[in-house]
Amino acid sequence: MRIVTTGIAALFLSFGSGGRTKALERLPRCAAAQLVGRSDWVRLDQGAGFFLSLPACFQPDEEGAPRYVHGGRRWRCRAATAEIVWGMWGTGSFPSECRTVLAGVPVMVARPARDAATVRAWYLTGAIHEPLIVVSSTEAADLPLLTTIAYAGELSVSRGPNR
Repeated sequence: MRIVTTGIAALFLSFGSGGRTKALERLPRCAAAQLVGRSDWVRLDQGAGFFLSLPACFQPDEEGAPRYVHGGRRWRCRAATAEIVWGMWGTGSFPSECRTVLAGVPVMVARPARDAATVRAWYLTGAIHEPLIVVSSTEAADLPLLTTIAYAGELSVSRGPNR
């Protein structure tokens, strides 16, 4: 019984002491991304010290948005959709994973498969529920815009203990 209790305690301690960040470090680094300019973008407060910047044409999609268990929002602009979903993510949550660091925050990126216009970026903020940005379009030519949006998250507070 003592061994099991000790093992469980060690497992829980690893979550708060860099376990997820270390798992992320095992992923390959993301290739350099093709990005677009952000001069006219709007910075939106998403709560918990996290901000997302979007082009001004993106408007809330309250009608078509799904319900989110831990919170989230969705916006649309022409053929593109941007979404933030709060939840508990891990390195096995998405296919085609790579890693990067954006504004000092480790981020796991799920790159699109060939000819797909979808980008997912999980920001390891260290909070219980962390933001996942999902950006997609029906137009493959939007990929640089989608990647820029996925990379436009910003944490304005210190990272939390759940790393």
